[in-house]
Amino acid sequence: MTDKIDRLDDFDAVIFDLGGVLIDIDLKATLSKFEALGLRSLPDRISQSHAGEGLLGRYECGLATTPDFIAYVRSQTDRKVTDVELIDAWNAMLGEMDARKIALVEKLKARMPVYLLSNTNELHKQHFDGMAAGYDSLSQLFDATFYSHELHLRKPDPEIYTRVLAECGLAAHKVLFLDDSELNLKAADALGISTILVSPQRSILDIFAGRL
Repeated sequence: MTDKIDRLDDFDAVIFDLGGVLIDIDLKATLSKFEALGLRSLPDRISQSHAGEGLLGRYECGLATTPDFIAYVRSQTDRKVTDVELIDAWNAMLGEMDARKIALVEKLKARMPVYLLSNTNELHKQHFDGMAAGYDSLSQLFDATFYSHELHLRKPDPEIYTRVLAECGLAAHKVLFLDDSELNLKAADALGISTILVSPQRSILDIFAGRL
């Protein structure tokens, strides 16, 4: 893991994470809406999903369906709540996509292939896929997009990285990967991929400043 880009020309491609990198994430917004619906037992289970555990983790790997997910969430409250209310609460954590970040990806794509690799789920994809202004789908902004629920794999499983490298014809040491999770970056590092940690204090706008 490195904290800066020495020479962008050292890389043949860049892979971006989505949440916390291109789209702001506010987990508290979802938890607050769930609590308002009487769903007070979900915070721990949502945290477990980030470790790939429980039904929420399986949903992120595409091993549980959206109806399964909605039924599970509804089972956590005694109140009568609609699908729309549950989906709205689940998607509340997804912020906007900064136009400056879209422009950055466009400039980078003019120099080399850019890819998206995200741990996500069907409902979230339906919500964020049209967020990039000027694009009908994020698949148009990137050379290729890879989502955990479609691959049935999730970061930091090494297989998800080797799958992306193989499908894109990339050599690990010629790839730069940006993510907001140190755990995900360490797994990529172990395969020889160059990595940079993105944080609220250091966005991709800061990392690529003066490089494009």
